[in-house]
Amino acid sequence: MKERLRVSVDKNVLSRFKNSVIAKHGTLWRALSEEVEEALRLWLERHAHTNCTQILPTQNSSEAVKRVGKTEQVWTQVKAYLQQRLDTPCIHKISRRLLEEAISNVRGGDPRTVRRWLREFLNCGIIRWNGGEVFEVA
Repeated sequence: MKERLRVSVDKNVLSRFKNSVIAKHGTLWRALSEEVEEALRLWLERHAHTNCTQILPTQNSSEAVKRVGKTEQVWTQVKAYLQQRLDTPCIHKISRRLLEEAISNVRGGDPRTVRRWLREFLNCGIIRWNGGEVFEVA
């Protein structure tokens, strides 16, 4: 089901976007909606890790942005540690033990700190519990 979307966009940006759509499709009719929808999909995929709406609805927007930014920053550090430790650029599944080790090395070994960051990563959708002692990296 489609919904109508009405937004205000910079005139130059919209003009460039429309010209690109015409160049690709030869027309704006239907093509503009398809390309805007595709642009929205790509934006959502690109920002999947920063979408923490499950844990942020009660906070004001500036606190939410800071929290998401901090979570992303810590995840980047944890991921870099894991990549170095495992000597691989891609991490798809990770054991709880290794994930806790990485958090301990990046943020400190206090069990409460480790639990907090595991919870943050889960709530933000950065990792998913895969059952047992294994997490899947989103």
